Amino acid sequence: RLERLRMENLNGENMLRFASTPTVVARKQLSLKDFYLWYPKDAGSWCQTPNVFDASGAFPGATYVPDQAREIYFSAHDEDGQLSIMRTEHSDSLWSAPVMADEKFTTGGNEVFPYVSADGRTLWFASDGLYGAGGYDLYVSHWDTKNKEWGEPENLGFPYSSPYNDYLFVNTSDGRYSIFASDRECPGSDSVWVYVL
Repeated sequence: RLERLRMENLNGENMLRFASTPTVVARKQLSLKDFYLWYPKDAGSWCQTPNVFDASGAFPGATYVPDQAREIYFSAHDEDGQLSIMRTEHSDSLWSAPVMADEKFTTGGNEVFPYVSADGRTLWFASDGLYGAGGYDLYVSHWDTKNKEWGEPENLGFPYSSPYNDYLFVNTSDGRYSIFASDRECPGSDSVWVYVL
């Protein structure tokens, strides 16, 4: 336990190098089970999990399905019972069997709320298994077009990631705002604040 706390302290100290001070323009407290329904729907829709990809329903989650999607990233339980980022492709009239999106996203913890940018080159997600400040932290990975693979996940740092649980980072399509959810300053475990920056 002490070693875990020491590592969280060192990770937090390291993440301070990447700290920024965005301006909060709005925030709203919402239920953890469906807060993502308040996010902008840029040419797509949000589906609750459990869904056709993961019937366990042990963690309140969401899958973003863009209109005319040929590929979907989502969080589902792997054979070890951990939530991992999975991917499925649409070919002809069928969706392929889900596979792990990339080993770089696989940890001893859970990876949840994956969201891919409209151009398909940036993937944001939350993890409690990668290095961080504690709880779920926010990460980003960029698509390497040369090697045709996702890059190493990078922690978004403070104030996006915190010792609390931080989920579902999204940039609006016009690039003016960033949105994410966090249970910091929440009285219970069943709600989150959604921040617009």
